[in-house]
Amino acid sequence: TKRVGGYKAAAGLPPADPDREAAQVARFRELARAANLDPDFSEKFLRFVVSEVIRHHESSAGAASPESSARAAESGTGAGGGRG
Repeated sequence: TKRVGGYKAAAGLPPADPDREAAQVARFRELARAANLDPDFSEKFLRFVVSEVIRHHESSAGAASPESSARAAESGTGAGGGRG
């Protein structure tokens, strides 16, 4: 999460992605329905996790030094690397 936050800060990307979040909420709700679980609870749980990730990304953006941000941008860490 910290690496992704640093990468996003270095690349000038926002910490949140509302379109992706909406797609994930819809996916979680459908998975919950298919498993006979409460879709509202699954949505609340996902929103909690996303809000914590965004909080970490925002703090990473504030703490990222220009040198570490440049290295992250050059190496591509965080972007689709399965880390975060």
